[in-house]
Amino acid sequence: MKFAIKTAIFICLVAAAACSRNKDEAVGSGQEGSGNYPGRVMFTAAGTIYSIDLNTKIQDVHFRYNSYSFANWDMSFDGKFRLTSDDETGTTSTTIFKVVKAEDGSIIDEFKFTPAYGTSSKHSGFLSPDNSMILINPDADNGLVIVNRKGEILYQFRGINNERFDYGDGAIWMPDGSLLFNFNDKILRSYPPFSTLTQVKEMNYENWGNLSVSRDGKQLALYIGDHIYTMNADGNNLNQVTQSNNIENLAKFSPDGKHILVGINYLHLPNTGSKWDLAVLPNDGKKYDIDNDPAVMKVDATNDFTPSVSGRCMWIP
Repeated sequence: MKFAIKTAIFICLVAAAACSRNKDEAVGSGQEGSGNYPGRVMFTAAGTIYSIDLNTKIQDVHFRYNSYSFANWDMSFDGKFRLTSDDETGTTSTTIFKVVKAEDGSIIDEFKFTPAYGTSSKHSGFLSPDNSMILINPDADNGLVIVNRKGEILYQFRGINNERFDYGDGAIWMPDGSLLFNFNDKILRSYPPFSTLTQVKEMNYENWGNLSVSRDGKQLALYIGDHIYTMNADGNNLNQVTQSNNIENLAKFSPDGKHILVGINYLHLPNTGSKWDLAVLPNDGKKYDIDNDPAVMKVDATNDFTPSVSGRCMWIP
């Protein structure tokens, strides 16, 4: 099934500022499970973005942020750049995006994004696989927006067939540069120049979302109800891979596609925000009992520091 969409081009302002990178280290050890885990897991916790090696359990602070103005962050597919977004002081609808070298924290691009419609702020974004574009997460007023690294809007579509995006609709880049997103009860995909949409799968579930893609582009992960499922990128072979007495979310594939990182033990904290613990399970199509299966590695530490996620997390090379 294909849908026609419209694109529009706008111009945004470019600004300059400065940021810094702080670093420290903590050491811990995992408990269950076994295997070689490539790359590093990055996660948000209480005003800090941490990075942890799951093999050595060496953990460092990738950067800290101002919780008052900070919106979100992203890492590039190759792990060389990070993208941050912050509210501009004194405004109600302008977000400052920065593209930063991960190795030294130097800013290489910075721009202001003011939405064409509405007064929403704290916009978040995702770097394209080739690091040339930024996908700004959809909202109900502006829909889906793609900008270049100067902040110039390249593509924008506010809805599909006269229906607007909702705040619960999410979008991600696929490794080939196409877009994948959920819209109402459908998973849709669009290829450059993003003038048509193809339906990947109709989702007849009350509660689902948070799509993630493997680095080879062949598999998707998402939550349905309280647990994690995987499927082929074409929407076939939907398969439940976690079960527990609690809730799982935040599924991310390892760089080699052999494991899946999931958020577990959901805890709602009314005053300080909700959080998740982390666990890793094999990506072999089997269903794993998060509570009891020894093949599930809980990301714990021996120094009384258990990584708990309160925002975005990623598994990078």
